[in-house]
Amino acid sequence: IVFQKEFYTNDDLIISRGLDDRVGVYILTKILDYFKEKKPYNNIILAFTVEEEIGLRGASVLANNFNPDFVIAIDSMSSTDIYNTPSIYKNSINLGFGPVIRKVDARMIVNEDVFDFVKNIANKSKIPYQIGVSGGSTDASIIEISNKGYKSVPLCVPIRYTHSTVEICSIKDIENLISLSIEIIQNKLELL
Repeated sequence: IVFQKEFYTNDDLIISRGLDDRVGVYILTKILDYFKEKKPYNNIILAFTVEEEIGLRGASVLANNFNPDFVIAIDSMSSTDIYNTPSIYKNSINLGFGPVIRKVDARMIVNEDVFDFVKNIANKSKIPYQIGVSGGSTDASIIEISNKGYKSVPLCVPIRYTHSTVEICSIKDIENLISLSIEIIQNKLELL
């Protein structure tokens, strides 16, 4: 059975299936567009990896073939602003409140210096953000422990009803994640 769903958008939201990966691809293409016009301070590699949901295989291959100084894993994170969510979880990750700096997940705790570096850039740039803790994982977790280990941070777009046929995300959160990624890339990484 396949559920036919249409793509819908207004000034604030995007509603569709498959947003989890599609939003990440969109964000990377917008970062690419930005750096076509303006040379980045640092050399960058943008990678579209495969099989993140079934073992982080693409990220593992990537980490074993490059020596990055710093890795941003663009992904999504389930929002908790859902009707009938138990109060212990309610309002921890919301649509429209900024991208998520994922501090802890099932496979990774972000290095404190990396976490502070990203938060400071967001604060300095006046980019709203949320701090996330999750039971899932991202490509950053396998990259962080590959070879000699790489400084990594997952930056996520909050998505309501993740992995359903009606995923919902905020256009503002996407735009802010693009801005935050660009600001990080433009910063001197020696500060880490």
